[in-house]
Amino acid sequence: MHFFCYYYYNYYNNNNNNYYYYYYYYYYYYFYYYYYYYYYYYYYYYYYYYYYSYYYYYYYYYYYYYYYYYYYYSYYYYYYYYYYYYYYYYYYYYYYYYYYYYYYYYYHYYYYYYYYYYYYSNCYYYYYYYYYYYYYYYYYYYYYHYYYYYYSNYYYYYYYYYYYCYY
Repeated sequence: MHFFCYYYYNYYNNNNNNYYYYYYYYYYYYFYYYYYYYYYYYYYYYYYYYYYSYYYYYYYYYYYYYYYYYYYYSYYYYYYYYYYYYYYYYYYYYYYYYYYYYYYYYYHYYYYYYYYYYYYSNCYYYYYYYYYYYYYYYYYYYYYHYYYYYYSNYYYYYYYYYYYCYY
């Protein structure tokens, strides 16, 4: 500013001092105006910078919040899913073990079939005798995270006598 003043003073000091003052105040006002202009826009962008940074922090916080609860519930979801699969696996394990045991003894050891055929005159006598031995598990159920199995042994006798004749 002193430079401009000195320059215009040396240039216009010969005849027209009003002209010199005019330019002096004009340039002074000009730089003053741009100074506040940039200051205003600096303050403006500074304000919006903190404004959007506040909202950025706000959404970031809620994003972290929901992410945390998502992870929390997903953890419990997989936790219960794991235990569900665990009991489900053991349920079918004992289920198939029971049927394997049942059919194994049924078809290999404890099944007796007797067939008698008699012929007398024109008559045919068929005699069937079945003998079953069961290990019958009497249904298992889930109660307080434990499996209880009840079984009972019983014998089943089946007697069949068939008679027909040709006349």
